[in-house]
Amino acid sequence: MADEYTNDMVKIYKELSSITSHRPIIRGRYYGERSFNFSPREDNNLETRKITELAFASLRNLGLVLYDDKVLHEAEISLCDALELLQLSGKKESIDYAMIITTLGRIYTHKNQFKEASKAFYEAKKIYENFSKQDTAEYGTLLANMGEYSLMICDYKEAESNFERALLLRQKNNGPGSYEVAITHNNLATLYRILEQLDKAYFHIGEAMRIALSKFPDGHAEFREILNKNMMTIFKIRKTKG
Repeated sequence: MADEYTNDMVKIYKELSSITSHRPIIRGRYYGERSFNFSPREDNNLETRKITELAFASLRNLGLVLYDDKVLHEAEISLCDALELLQLSGKKESIDYAMIITTLGRIYTHKNQFKEASKAFYEAKKIYENFSKQDTAEYGTLLANMGEYSLMICDYKEAESNFERALLLRQKNNGPGSYEVAITHNNLATLYRILEQLDKAYFHIGEAMRIALSKFPDGHAEFREILNKNMMTIFKIRKTKG
C-alpha cells in the first residue's frame, strides 16, 4: 500500500512539474556540473508567478517523496530544479531555499559526497542565521543532519555538539515524544557506542526505545528495527566490557 501511494504521488508531482515548468530545466548536481550564476528574473505577471510557484512546489514535493523512497539521484535532480526556480524568482536567500539544500546535504551524505554535503549544510546554516531562525524546528533538522554528517566523517566532537543542540530544539518544537526526538536519541546512542561511553549510549537508546514503544508502537517498523539492532549491539559491548 505504501509503495502504491508513493508511486501515485511521484506520478502526480511529475505531471504537475512537467506541465507547469515554463522553461527547460538544467540537469546536474547542485555542487558540481550545475552552476547558478544567472540573475533572478523580475516578472510581474500574476499568472506566470503562480505557474512558477506551482512548478516549484511540485518539484520540491517530488524530490522529498523520492528522497523518502531512497531514490536519491532522482530526488537530487528534482530538488535542484526547485532551487533553480527559487533563484529565478529572486528567492535564493529564503527559508525554503535553506530547507531544500539541507535535504540535498543529507542526500550527499548518504552518497558519501562529503565535500558537497558540507557546502550545502553550511550554506543553509548561514541562511537560518541571517533570518535569526536558530530556534526553529527546521534549524533542529539541519543540526541533526549536520550531526550525522560529522559522525560519518568521524568528527565526533562536532557530531555530539550538533546532536545535543538538535535534541533540545526538537524537544521544544516537535515535542518530547516525537519521532524526531527518538531519532536524535538513537543518533546520540550510536555516537556514544562508537566512543565506548556505554552509560550514555544505554541512556539514549533507552529513551529512543521508550518513545518508539509508547508513541508509535505499530508504525515506523524500519526505525524500530534499527533501534533494536543498536540496542543489541550496545548490550553486547557492555557485556564484553563487563
